[in-house]
Amino acid sequence: MLFYREGALVAQPFDAKRLQLIGESTVLAESVGYLLNNQIANFSVSETGTIVLGTLGTPKLQMTWLDRRGNAAVVASPPDYYSFPRMSPDGSRVVIQKWSGTAVNSLWIFGFKRGVLSRVDEDGARPAWSADGRRILYYRSAPKALVRKDLDSPQSAEIVAQLRQSSGSRSICPPMYDSLLSRRRGD
Repeated sequence: MLFYREGALVAQPFDAKRLQLIGESTVLAESVGYLLNNQIANFSVSETGTIVLGTLGTPKLQMTWLDRRGNAAVVASPPDYYSFPRMSPDGSRVVIQKWSGTAVNSLWIFGFKRGVLSRVDEDGARPAWSADGRRILYYRSAPKALVRKDLDSPQSAEIVAQLRQSSGSRSICPPMYDSLLSRRRGD
């Protein structure tokens, strides 16, 4: 299990049958970013075990890939105001929020293989990947909506739900994300 403790990313064995931590914990990385306003540690892990994290130390964050031992493998982006990294299921990409100094976040994807940072949307926050890594679901502030973007399509993101109030403190559990990511019009 991975978790944030006192500024560090920590790993500790977890017994899924008994639902409890076992053995000793190991610090994988120190100075991991923590978003106070969202109470979220600034890291994500793929199903393959690849980790991406934002570190502290300067106002801008540096996204860095770590190997399974916690060693920096690749610097994944130039320093900027990144938050909420979410690794793709196959570990090849990370979608991140980027703050530009306004009230609106933009969404970007960094591709590990090509080393390219590409914008997904000028207005997006709190992304989640589909299980197949082909789509992302995220919040948009204007108009307030939950949207789905097919990354293999040049089409604009599709609104899947209009929101009546700010979504900043709300979250949707992964099964709900999966349902909204795979739903087709007319279903």
